[in-house]
Amino acid sequence: MVIALWMVVLLEALVNGIKTTLILLSANFPIISFWFFQIIFTCLRFILIRISNFSVHRMIRKPDR
Repeated sequence: MVIALWMVVLLEALVNGIKTTLILLSANFPIISFWFFQIIFTCLRFILIRISNFSVHRMIRKPDR
């Protein structure tokens, strides 16, 4: 369970790093690209949270057997 939580923290940091880089790169482009990246990263974060919740629940349920 701890490993899964650390994985989420690391992936979240990675996503934030990529987002910052893309925002800096998109400074030359219109605001539309910024919103586009925001939408993509919101979807990615949602998927990441769903996967991490699933893996954490599986790890919690495993000892019950």
